[in-house]
Amino acid sequence: MSPATNSVAPFHFILLLLYLLSLAAAASNDDLQTLLSIKTTLQNPATNSLFTSWTPANPISNFTGITCDPDGSVVSIELPNRQLNGTVPFDSICRLKSLEKLSLGWNSLSGVVSDELGKCVNLEYLDLGNNLFSGPVPDLSPLFRLRYLVGELSQLNWLYLTNSSINGTIPTEIGNLTELVNLEVSYNFLSGEIPAEISNLKKLWQLEMYDNILVGKFPPGFGNLTSLENFDASTNYLRGDLSELRSLTNLVTLQLFENKFTGEVPAEFGEFKKLVNLSLYTNELTGVLPLKLGSWAEFDFIDVSENFLTGPIPPGMCNRGTMKQLLMLQNRFTGGIPASYGDCTSLTRFRVSNNSLSGVVPRRVWGLPNVRIIDIAFNQFEGPITSDIENAKSLTQLYVSSNKLSGKLPPEIARATGLIKIDLSNNGFSAWGEVGCVQRDDPISFLLH
Repeated sequence: MSPATNSVAPFHFILLLLYLLSLAAAASNDDLQTLLSIKTTLQNPATNSLFTSWTPANPISNFTGITCDPDGSVVSIELPNRQLNGTVPFDSICRLKSLEKLSLGWNSLSGVVSDELGKCVNLEYLDLGNNLFSGPVPDLSPLFRLRYLVGELSQLNWLYLTNSSINGTIPTEIGNLTELVNLEVSYNFLSGEIPAEISNLKKLWQLEMYDNILVGKFPPGFGNLTSLENFDASTNYLRGDLSELRSLTNLVTLQLFENKFTGEVPAEFGEFKKLVNLSLYTNELTGVLPLKLGSWAEFDFIDVSENFLTGPIPPGMCNRGTMKQLLMLQNRFTGGIPASYGDCTSLTRFRVSNNSLSGVVPRRVWGLPNVRIIDIAFNQFEGPITSDIENAKSLTQLYVSSNKLSGKLPPEIARATGLIKIDLSNNGFSAWGEVGCVQRDDPISFLLH
C-alpha cells in the first residue's frame, strides 16, 4: 500500500466522525428546541424554579428531570409531583424520538390524553397517574415497547387498551377510576389476579379482559359491579366458582369460556331478565343449569359445552323465538329434548352430542327450517327420524350416530337438499328404504352402518 493510500484512510475516518458528530449535534439541538417548547406550555409561577435549568446555555442533560443517552438525545422525562398544571403538549413530547420514559404523575394536569401520544413509539414506561385528565384514552397499540403503565385518571370514563402489548399485573390503582363505564384490556399479556379494587368501579357497564394470562378467583366484592351488562373474561386461567356473579342482574352477555371455573352455575342466573348470550364452554362446571335460564329476554346464544353439567336441558331458552345457537355437547345432561324446541324456528345450530340424553326427538325438531346442523350423536335417543325433515331446507349436517334410533329413513329426507354430511352409524335403523332421489353416489358424506 502506498503512502498516499495510508494518508487517505485516516482522512476519510475523520470526515465520517465529523459527519456523525454533526448529526448528533443536530439531534441534540432538535431536542433542545422541543424541550423549550414544552417548558413554555407547562411553566407557571409555581414551577418557575423547576425550569430555571431549562435554558439554551445549559446542556440538556443538566435540565431538571431530563436524562440523555451518550449521544445527547433525551431518553427520559421525569417530573412527578412537581405542581404542574394545564394541558400536556403530547405533540411536542413525541418529537423526542429517543424518549423511553415519561413520568408526569401526581400533578394537576388536565385536558385529554391526545392521539399524539401514539407517536411516542419508543416509550417503555408511561406514568400519567393522579392527574385530572378526562375523555377517552387514545389507541396505545403503536406503543409496542410499552412495559409499564400507570394511570389514575379520576374523571376517565372509557379506557381502551385492547391489543396494546401490555404485560404485568392489573394495578390496584384501577380502583381509583370510579367514573369508568367501559374498561377493555383484552389481547394483552396481563397476569396475576383481578385486583379487589376493581369492585370500586360501580358505574362499569362493560368489562373485557379476555385473552390474557389472568389467574385466581373473582375477588370479594366483584358482585358490587351491578351496572355491568357485558362481561368477557374468556381464555384466561381463572378458577373458583361463579358465586360472585350472582348479583349481576343486569348482565346481557357473559363470556367466561376456556378457563378453569368449578362449581355450579348459580341458580340466580335463571332470574337474569336481560341475559341473551351465555358462553361457559371448556371449564369444569358441575351441577344443573337453572330451569328458567334464558326464558326471560330474547335469548339467542348458549354454549356450555365441555363441562360436567348434569340434569335436564332448560325448557324455556327459546321462549322468545330468538335462539340461534344452542351448544351443550360433552356434558352429562339427562332427560329429553324439550318439546318446545320444535317451535324454535330461529335455531341455526343445535348440538347436544356426548351426553346421556334419551327419549324420542320431538318431530318438529327434525324439520326446523333454519337449522344448519343437528348434532345429537352419542346419546340414548330412540324412535325414528320423521318425515318432518323435509322442512329442514337449511340443514347441511346431520349427526345422529351412536343412539338407539330405529325404523327406515323417510323418503322426505331427499327434500332436505342442503345436506352434505350425514352420520347415522351405530343405531338400530332397518333396511335403507326408499329415500327418493338421494343415492349413495351423491356428493354427500353418508355413514349408515
